[in-house]
Amino acid sequence: EVRGFAALAGYRNAPRGDLEALAHAVAAFSQLAALPEVAEAEINPLIVMAQGVVGVDALLVLREGARHDDAAA
Repeated sequence: EVRGFAALAGYRNAPRGDLEALAHAVAAFSQLAALPEVAEAEINPLIVMAQGVVGVDALLVLREGARHDDAAA
């Protein structure tokens, strides 16, 4: 059971949250956080709306010695 799921499911006349968009955002962010160059990754808060999600603030810390390769972009 997920704490706070009632808020995502829509209660007190609030619209249901976009669970598909939430799942997509969590999966994509997990892939980013799993990169070997990434030491820390955080989104806070992640707001789930009726259509889509919005990350209000994010933090990404690279490991020491990690380099950005412009050729890969």
